[in-house]
Amino acid sequence: MPQLTHNEDGSTTLSINSNELKALRDLVIDRVPELKRVREIADNPDVRTTLRFVKSVIS
Repeated sequence: MPQLTHNEDGSTTLSINSNELKALRDLVIDRVPELKRVREIADNPDVRTTLRFVKSVIS
């Protein structure tokens, strides 16, 4: 189960393990099929390279 930790400086930290994160991802994708397609596109190495380039130009 994800845990929130309230830090002394007023910030908040969210802790979640990878299995919980994968389960949450699967739940969201099952409920919103369009996200599966977005994830498939984002996993494409060419798309990632293009996005890194765009980010470097914008920064």
